[in-house]
Amino acid sequence: MQGPTGVKLEAASAASRFEGLQDLEQELKLRTASASLAERCQARERKGLFEYWTEPRERGTEFFRRHVQDGSPSQSLLNTEFLAAQAGCLLSVGEIKVSPCQQWMAYTRDFIGHGGAVACIRNMKGTLRLLAGHSDAPDLQYKAVNVEWANDGRTLVLTCPDQTGRPCQVSMLDLHHPPTVPTLVFEEHDIKHFVQLTQSKDESLIMINSHSKTASEVHLLATNQPWTNGLTCVQPRQEGLEYFVEHHQGWLYILTNLGKPGQELTLCRAPLSQPNRRHWQVVLGARAGAALEDLDIFHSCAILHWRENGHQRLSRISLDCLQSGKPGHAEGLNDAHGCPDMGWRLVQPLLHVSEAAQHTTGCTRLHTLTRASLEATANGSLRCTTLWAQAQDGTKVPVTIAYDSEQVQPPCSSPALVYAYGAYGRCLDISWVPEHQVLLEQGFVIAFAHVRGGGELGRRWHQAGCGPRKEQSILDLISCLDHLIEAGFTSPGQIGLHVTSAGGILLGNVLNRRPDLLGAGIARSPFFDLLDTMTNPEAYLTQHEYSEWGNPMDSPQALDQVRRICPYTNLSQAVEPGP
Repeated sequence: MQGPTGVKLEAASAASRFEGLQDLEQELKLRTASASLAERCQARERKGLFEYWTEPRERGTEFFRRHVQDGSPSQSLLNTEFLAAQAGCLLSVGEIKVSPCQQWMAYTRDFIGHGGAVACIRNMKGTLRLLAGHSDAPDLQYKAVNVEWANDGRTLVLTCPDQTGRPCQVSMLDLHHPPTVPTLVFEEHDIKHFVQLTQSKDESLIMINSHSKTASEVHLLATNQPWTNGLTCVQPRQEGLEYFVEHHQGWLYILTNLGKPGQELTLCRAPLSQPNRRHWQVVLGARAGAALEDLDIFHSCAILHWRENGHQRLSRISLDCLQSGKPGHAEGLNDAHGCPDMGWRLVQPLLHVSEAAQHTTGCTRLHTLTRASLEATANGSLRCTTLWAQAQDGTKVPVTIAYDSEQVQPPCSSPALVYAYGAYGRCLDISWVPEHQVLLEQGFVIAFAHVRGGGELGRRWHQAGCGPRKEQSILDLISCLDHLIEAGFTSPGQIGLHVTSAGGILLGNVLNRRPDLLGAGIARSPFFDLLDTMTNPEAYLTQHEYSEWGNPMDSPQALDQVRRICPYTNLSQAVEPGP
């Protein structure tokens, strides 16, 4: 049954199934409350004469700043708990950006279900007047999803959505010349392309990034004189060519697949004055087993983010080496372009570490961090390791697991919470969350199935589980669940599968094909109705998604696959909700 009546019946059915568990729910909330607050604390970040930080509140977050020299008290700039209570609905805050002159703060917020994302601009001059993050002067508000400040102290650049919510327009505001009416400077008409703003680490350029799933086009805006210099296109789009841009001292550093879909990224550079592809010089080529993912540029070095056999690595390379084509390795990352020290954050299910270490850029000691080195830091009986499940075609699929070896001793039948996603080349987040601590204490196994379609083994791993090969993500997950059982960590019916968004395709298919494996399915904003969505080219995101799921309007084979893996189309009687 569909419509409001059907939703109410399903909600009542779910409530009856969990009847009697209220005391357990309250106990779990109390046990994770303090750890949750600690997890949401953020390290302080210095910007000019101020340091900024956030502090958790019971139902939100508060954003502060403090002058580092005059001894003045800290000032509350934004309180999401206050804003949500004032509006009487749920609130999501996206970006918070402070202008270079530190007079203005821009933040994006969305009162859930009340009109979509809005960019709010707050004048912080005389911030002692701010109480609980609320100024006596109203915020300026504009329909926008993404913001960046220019360096002239007065210009805000915004990414604005169309009527469907697709970010497609870029406008500029001059806050010194009211009324502040946005001026359109860029518009993307291709509905497969989404627009996002980023700023170079040295804050000299704003990049207008227009990306589809298979092509890129980047335009540059100089931040010192944004109203007079106009836009510079790095490289006009070519189908199959993806690229991402950073800048340092007149040179563009470009991560690109060189127009070869599925190929790992190569690092190139080109003069800012000649950004076109024919001037791109390869300084770090792709190599077997290594997947370059991201790049951070600092005043004297570059930090490369990459993976080797699924393990995360960070490497420091001097800019002199990049210019000469002789890279080296070391550790580090940071937010500040001119900072002499770099810190890093350790990530794994058993560790809750913020600033784990620091490295001075002038140090000659070279070292590379891998996830394997983190496993040795887990104390006592807690264990974190990687299993390799064999898929039906013989491919080895990695599964990260965490457990307490005193309570989980294979062969056993422990309850297991398994996370999966397997889409868009995204990697599962395996970082520590407080709820897992309670589960591990109760003898649970926490597992992360890195199936094809994700990005844990590079872009080739994504290509092996998308388009006409999308079903492979489902088959990989079933193999991973079977392997956890065969390895003696759990048993059929003792697995809870946790998915979000596109991961709903995986959960729905496991429930339809192998319901014996699962005891529970946990889905957050799941994507289940694949067939209806992909056969409606006017729907939001549909054409943007063809490369991931296939285009059923263009190919009988794609239509057959979409129909075959659509959870709603293949709904099994075994998983229908009870009365």
